Amino acid sequence: MDTPAPLPTLDALGLLHGTDKASVSHGYLKIYDDLLAPLRHGPRRILEIGVKGGASLRMWRDYFPEGQIFGADINPATLSQAGERISVHLADQSKPETLVKLVKENGPFDVIIDDGSHIWKHQNDTMRALLPLVKSGGFFIVEDLQTSYGPNAHKYSLGGGETAGSFCLRFAERVLAGNTLKLDPEPDPFFASAWRLVHNVTFAKHTAIFHRR
Repeated sequence: MDTPAPLPTLDALGLLHGTDKASVSHGYLKIYDDLLAPLRHGPRRILEIGVKGGASLRMWRDYFPEGQIFGADINPATLSQAGERISVHLADQSKPETLVKLVKENGPFDVIIDDGSHIWKHQNDTMRALLPLVKSGGFFIVEDLQTSYGPNAHKYSLGGGETAGSFCLRFAERVLAGNTLKLDPEPDPFFASAWRLVHNVTFAKHTAIFHRR
């Protein structure tokens, strides 16, 4: 009996489709592959916020052979990136309720990736709104956290507020502390409950990955 050919890696597919998530740029995909491989087969639902030219949507379609891939973007021109097992929806990341509506109408999603505006407030508000809606055992991923640091910071701060990097680190610390950290009252209601939903947190270059219980 012939041995089936191995499936292409996520990075190979990223390079094929030309997404900057691949090893020639950000280098997210090797670590994503390690975490997402157990979900690869089956009727998965994937949502990526931020469509641009659609390269990563096509990458996800090919990585999840039975998956339905959803893109969300503020730009009507991105609707043209829809195709086989790919749908694109208009949503405004500055209005998290539009993303919640999309998720509730089309989910639950196994994986949600925030590759949207990279503005700190948008990243933080998106995590607050959508992390609790990720399917059990799934992943919420925040990309481009380098915008919280160095010369990028002023552009993405919108004049101030907590950086997305700090927000993700604070949340990870709450997961790390678990029940040993008893704050009365808890200064952030989201942190008071959402940490219980998370199995583990993985940080890598420019990205944070939250694994739902």
